[in-house]
Amino acid sequence: MKLVRTNRPNALDVFNPNVVNRFFSDVWNNFEEEFTPAMSNFKPGSEIVKNENGFEVKVSLPGVKKEDVKIELDGNVLSISGERKNEHTENKNNVLRSEISYGKFSRSFTLSADIDRTKIEANFEDGMLKMQLPVVEKALAQTIEIK
Repeated sequence: MKLVRTNRPNALDVFNPNVVNRFFSDVWNNFEEEFTPAMSNFKPGSEIVKNENGFEVKVSLPGVKKEDVKIELDGNVLSISGERKNEHTENKNNVLRSEISYGKFSRSFTLSADIDRTKIEANFEDGMLKMQLPVVEKALAQTIEIK
């Protein structure tokens, strides 16, 4: 007897472990978001862009105040932490539905050795944290003349 698989586009391939793992992962993630919103933590999105002077790191922090954000540099690890506070602490029973995550957050980035740690700059505006991470001048790309 030979097992025959049909190729139906909408069918769940129960023989493919990737599909099964993704299915249960999606179910658990949706369950967690829908039924346990207090347990879901706020995880801000980030973007790292390489530019001519080094790197720019952007972290999206909507609803977070500047004074609730902390940036630390420990060795080669840059850590950003803080908290997005819930506005509805007193009238919690009046909130019918909330899809906004609140709570403490922490993001860490490992820096390469060529980052000039003394010249890192941070700016917080309109819910966006922007940090400039320049590289030391010796590490910048250069053109070598052929003799």
